[in-house]
Order: sequence, then structure tokens, then C-alpha cells
Amino acid sequence: MKLALPKNCITGIKKIDTQHQKLVDAINDLDKAIILNKNNHIVSGILEQMTQYVETHFLDEEEMLRRCQYPRLKEHQQCHSKFIKQIKLFQKMQKQGLPNIETQIFIFLKEWVFIHIKHTDMAYLTHIKLCSNSARVTTWKILTNDDS
Repeated sequence: MKLALPKNCITGIKKIDTQHQKLVDAINDLDKAIILNKNNHIVSGILEQMTQYVETHFLDEEEMLRRCQYPRLKEHQQCHSKFIKQIKLFQKMQKQGLPNIETQIFIFLKEWVFIHIKHTDMAYLTHIKLCSNSARVTTWKILTNDDS
């Protein structure tokens, strides 16, 4: 079953929502590769691309939070750091050929991404929207590619 970004995970920030959807698409790609029983090399490639993309997304998101002086930025960064460490551990395990590791990775990604967006990311929305209405609005628009 193809995953989609649920309405309760839409931030209303175009750049962030687009990046979140790309993460969901990457999880779908992984799921499809698992179902089609693709070889390790294909799954490794998907995981590597996803890891690189996640790191870019996290940097963008953290920069937005920093510019808006989000008070829980450190906690947010710690969540991101733990996620990256877990993904790198999974990549290592996958390269070692551990049985069924791809399914475990898929389950972890699916659960983590949706829970993180729904709870951790949605928690910063009020602060970010206040920031967008402040004198920092120009920075907001440039950073988020949002014309609203």
C-alpha cells in the first residue's frame, strides 16, 4: 500500500511539506524494492539517497528554526541526530546482509517519519507562524520559498 502524507502532517510551509513528501516517496520506493525482492545494491542505493536527502531536509528545517529563534531547537536537532545515527546503523546492517533488515528499516522509517512530523514538527508551527508575521518575514519567505 502506497503511503501518503496525511493532512495532519501538512505544515503549510511549502518547502517543508515538499521535502516531507519526498521522504514519504523514498519510503515508498524502499517498500516497492522490498516487495519486488530487489537486490541489496538497489536497496542500498535507495537508503543512501534517502540519507543524503534527509540530511539536507534537516539542515533546511533547522536553519528555519534557528532564524526564527525556536526555543526547542536543540531538542529538535537531537531528534534529527538520533535518526541519522539509526539510519547509518541500519545501512551498515543492511550491507552486512542481515536477514529481513530491509523490512525492519521500512517499519522504522514509516513510523519515525510520521510520528516525528505529526508531533515534533507540528509543535514548531505556532512559533514559526509568529515569526513569519514579524519583522523577519523577508527571511521567512526566502528560506521557505513561501509567498504567503
